[in-house]
Amino acid sequence: MAGLIKFSWLFWVTNMAFAAALTIPIATVLSDHLGNSLINQGLVEQFDFQWYLQFRSENRTAVTIYPPFIYSIALIYMLIQLFYTGGLLSVILNKTKDHIVDFFYGGVKYFLRFTKIFFVISVLYIIALMTDTIIAYGFRMILDNSPNAFIYGSLTTIRYLIFMFFITLINIMADYSKVIVAVKDSGNILRVINDSLVFIGKNADKVFVIYLIISSFVAVAAISYNIVDGFLPKRPLLLLLPAFIIQQILIIFRVLIKMYFFTSEVYLYQDLASEYTEVITEEIKSGDSE
Repeated sequence: MAGLIKFSWLFWVTNMAFAAALTIPIATVLSDHLGNSLINQGLVEQFDFQWYLQFRSENRTAVTIYPPFIYSIALIYMLIQLFYTGGLLSVILNKTKDHIVDFFYGGVKYFLRFTKIFFVISVLYIIALMTDTIIAYGFRMILDNSPNAFIYGSLTTIRYLIFMFFITLINIMADYSKVIVAVKDSGNILRVINDSLVFIGKNADKVFVIYLIISSFVAVAAISYNIVDGFLPKRPLLLLLPAFIIQQILIIFRVLIKMYFFTSEVYLYQDLASEYTEVITEEIKSGDSE
């Protein structure tokens, strides 16, 4: 894990670059629209819906273009993260080769295979979302007019829990599929995804416990950030600097947790999926044989 920390700056710089790419266009439009208006000061403390409707009306083109722009930037970001993941797994599996050249070599080596996994897993996400949407629609059709709100609430809660379980399962499948590709150097993506599902099924208790424990650290960090951010004053604007610094610390922490995720998954897979060789011992008798 210590050898991976030196690559954290790469993830952090990438996050900063893409955050700037997403915020600069809309920030420029907002700056041109607000200028030195007094509304600018009021928006720091409270959102003005009347101003928002006026802004949408005067900037129809920008508002229309911005969502596809966000989706395209998000896709490019995810593909770069796949490249970085290949580098991480390469360094984890070869501890003696932890230079930046080895990192990028691993990224190039596994990028195409990880991209295929990404699109297959995306289909599973879409299926899960569509299934949840269909079930939710069915609940509304059948139970919306039901006088028993408890049944509706209970079934909705169960639906959410089942949906979260399948999303978590797909996340774990995506991670272990990449791990299996790196460990076995396999190129059969469908076989790899099937192997990851079989591995998770055989070791569900260990896999889910480790995943949930590590995920809890991210949840605690996010909750802590929101609590601290809520107490930080937003005026004058100079006091936004502490919130920005705390947010960057949170991003770096999430990067480190991601590295720990893959490290633990590689070690767990190597340990639980290793083949055992049965050794048969024979008793050797001393003395003359008859």
